[in-house]
Amino acid sequence: MTDMASRVSVSDILLRDPLSDVSRRERRSLLGVSAIAVAIVKTGLVPTKIAALGIEFSSADRASLFKVLAAVVLYFLVAFILYGASDFLAWRLTFHKAVEAAWAEKKAKAIDPSDVPPEFRPRRLFLFARSPLSFVRALFEFGLPIVVGLYAAWCLI
Repeated sequence: MTDMASRVSVSDILLRDPLSDVSRRERRSLLGVSAIAVAIVKTGLVPTKIAALGIEFSSADRASLFKVLAAVVLYFLVAFILYGASDFLAWRLTFHKAVEAAWAEKKAKAIDPSDVPPEFRPRRLFLFARSPLSFVRALFEFGLPIVVGLYAAWCLI
């Protein structure tokens, strides 16, 4: 095989950055807006007046501000889920292709199929049995922003 997955080791794929630049920016925006939203709600730091713009907020305006902020958080949440899911699937597909290539190479070299070491059995590798760090990173990169965004939206609504 001459495709990219056969030239890159399984370990390299597990350790590479799973997010594209677009997803990384959406992730950063989601976490930033969510942190600001949670800080505003939990500390009660709702502006009553913006002197530079000559704007004063009534209590009804503050509720509207929360709704607008919730809409912004939900926008970034949906954007990250869409871009992140695409990146996650691409990352997993590249990983799976590399596992298949490594499996085929080991199987071709082995005289007896039982001579193939357990670490090259596709199912073990596919489930990250050898790389808990990769699993934790996937949770950090993909799961954490979603949880934080959902929490921020829940706080605002």
